[in-house]
Amino acid sequence: MHGKTILKNPGRAGKIHNVILIVTLILGIPVVCFGYVFLYLVSGEFAEASPEIAFMRTPLLIFTYLIVTAILALVIVLLVFAIKSIRKNIFDQGSIRMIYTMGHLLSFAFLTAVVMIIYTYAKIGSEAGLVGSYMILMTLILFSAANLIYFVARIFQSAVSYKEENDLTV
Repeated sequence: MHGKTILKNPGRAGKIHNVILIVTLILGIPVVCFGYVFLYLVSGEFAEASPEIAFMRTPLLIFTYLIVTAILALVIVLLVFAIKSIRKNIFDQGSIRMIYTMGHLLSFAFLTAVVMIIYTYAKIGSEAGLVGSYMILMTLILFSAANLIYFVARIFQSAVSYKEENDLTV
């Protein structure tokens, strides 16, 4: 059972999973591109509605684009990890590197969100209202997700070391 899948017909099921993942990725790219345009248009509406903070539009938009790009990269790494899990055993050092990469991407998004909050408070001088609350909530979610991913990476690291030790004793 070493390195084999449990599926009765792994070739066909693996191909179906790969097609689903590839279609999801292909459909996700236009959605993300639309999201970038949507963010730009929404930021323009906020700038028109609040001209006193319109000067913050570009920096906040850049921070938001960095966060969205990090999350998009995370989704791509996750899709590659899922494809890898279908094809072969995921308990190896490559899988651990991929999981740590996901954690690093979430940490980057978290740090970018923290910088965005600090920038907003420094420029406005007070709480940013409802939008500021959403930014804080997003920051907490990113922090929690990054810690969870690092925890999973540690578990995978332990599983790989146990597996390698077990393979040596057999």
